[in-house]
Amino acid sequence: MTKISSVYFPDVHRFDRLSDVFVWQRQTFCDDGTWYNGPTERGMIVSPYVKMKLNGLHIPVYAARAAFSTHSFAYAEVEGEGDFSIQVELNLSQKRNRVVVLPESTGVKADIVGDTTVRAVIEKTGSYTFVFDHNVESAVTLLVRRKEAFAVPEGYACRTIMPGQYAADETNFTEENTVYYFKRGIYYLDCVTLPSHSMAYFEEGTVIRVFGATTRSLFRGQSGAHHITVCGRAVIDASALESSAQQTFNFYCVDDITVRDITVVNSCSWTVCFTNCHRVHVHDLVLLSYRIFSDGVMLSDCTDSVVEDCFIRTGDDAAECKSTGNGSTRTDNVVFRNIAAWADKGACYGIVFEENYDTQNVTFENCSVGFSLPNWSDHLGCITVYCGNNPKAVDHHIYFRDIEIYCTYCASAAFVAFEGNIRDIYVDRMTTRYNYHEAPVFLWVRDADKASIGDLYLSDITVGTQKLTAVDQHDLVTVRIPEEAGFVPSDRIHIG
Repeated sequence: MTKISSVYFPDVHRFDRLSDVFVWQRQTFCDDGTWYNGPTERGMIVSPYVKMKLNGLHIPVYAARAAFSTHSFAYAEVEGEGDFSIQVELNLSQKRNRVVVLPESTGVKADIVGDTTVRAVIEKTGSYTFVFDHNVESAVTLLVRRKEAFAVPEGYACRTIMPGQYAADETNFTEENTVYYFKRGIYYLDCVTLPSHSMAYFEEGTVIRVFGATTRSLFRGQSGAHHITVCGRAVIDASALESSAQQTFNFYCVDDITVRDITVVNSCSWTVCFTNCHRVHVHDLVLLSYRIFSDGVMLSDCTDSVVEDCFIRTGDDAAECKSTGNGSTRTDNVVFRNIAAWADKGACYGIVFEENYDTQNVTFENCSVGFSLPNWSDHLGCITVYCGNNPKAVDHHIYFRDIEIYCTYCASAAFVAFEGNIRDIYVDRMTTRYNYHEAPVFLWVRDADKASIGDLYLSDITVGTQKLTAVDQHDLVTVRIPEEAGFVPSDRIHIG
């Protein structure tokens, strides 16, 4: 039988009464029913909804707040190489009638045995989310990864950091060719600055509670630095910070930067952010937050970069490109791959709003959407190209391939120009299981003097049971573009 281990975090609170969990979850709202974005306690708790066994081994299940529900999550660390098989058994806190495992493209099927036991078999790495009774409540995500032994890179020294509280000047590291090795335990950190040729490594089970700064990021690189890695099976909890106090990861003008394996709960601003960077590699992250502006992974004016194998549920946009940089770098050759995203308030994937400069050659491939819940504005989409603030900017040659959407209350695809220009957008193989929005594919130009939409190429798109064809496109495609823009759908929307 495949040997499985998990990740165990210390000092995680367990509520004795379910009513206390409801109070804890309700902290995502103010008393008047508006969104709450301020500080809270206990960003992560022991899940009150599910217990889990993998190949007979009891493993911990944690939970964090999302905007509309509590989201549970757990880790399966597969030991050894080669094929494997994980027998998953969930024991639920209440009776459920139906279960589906997302993404459905994984082919994993689950069965409910009796009233509260769920069983499934998993044989590949990735993220697997069990959803019950077509509802966001009580969803649980299992992250299946290969267990990796840590080794100090050749030629690097190793400096050990012990658990405790550290001010920003104490973690302003300057020694290159060094691993800054954080031993397992609980840390209170303000800002960690890394030089070239350095690595911040966190032992499995490390907990980082962010405090202090109002303008810094928790992790950043020295401007102009290169060859930086931040990694380890750690969890970062930013719950204690004021709204928009600081970004969790914010790297500016860094070349060759890797961030991997980390879980972040309740980021108060953009969570994993890169601006004017080259050769970014992000993978195997778990990002859970309910706050507005807690965007998941954002690449702004970056080149030759890959984001892959992440699970993101956020209070804003999940995985995106922007242009907020100084013009020294322009977005080119960026790939988002094998990501599972849930959006409570924003878009899941795309090019989003800020546009100092043009954006080109961005690909989203083999990505999935669980539940996309926002319906507060028509510009929102599971996939989107949304230019918002620069009439001169152009978003072009943006590719969406093999996109699976389970359930959405906003458009499956939205192409929106408030200020700026969109053209040469390609959507190939997109399926939506449940779409509750009146415009599954939505085109909108707000001001023809400042914005335009050019050629769109839509191929193999299915919404529910209906496939998009040139004959019946009016059933699935809504165009809200002023006549003076001269947009002729038959000339600009190319359906394959």
